[in-house]
Amino acid sequence: MPGSKENVIATLRDVAAASARARAAMGDAERGILEGVRRLEGGADVLETLSRSQVRAHREELEEALRLVVTSRHRFRVVMVAQCVEAGMNARQISELWGFSRQRAAVLVQEARVYMRSPADA
Repeated sequence: MPGSKENVIATLRDVAAASARARAAMGDAERGILEGVRRLEGGADVLETLSRSQVRAHREELEEALRLVVTSRHRFRVVMVAQCVEAGMNARQISELWGFSRQRAAVLVQEARVYMRSPADA
């Protein structure tokens, strides 16, 4: 069942892994920024410093890592809302439990219903 405890655990693990990846990407980007600052403070040229840096790679990795965080958090919400729906909760109850608007809860309920009709590995 898509809203099963095992799926909740799997999606929580995905959120944790995405968070760890984003944290590592932010650390790499921060180290690169600070290295650039040190070079600039040491008299290096701005454009030369930028061209020697890995700014593009850091930016791409950070953007992908953050996208993964957003995606995994959303999937977790849908799985949790599926649990709520399976337990008989309505959008108002779900919104109160999670602390978001009834409109947002209604959208997530619709997504959860689609998810619940999908295969277990979706």
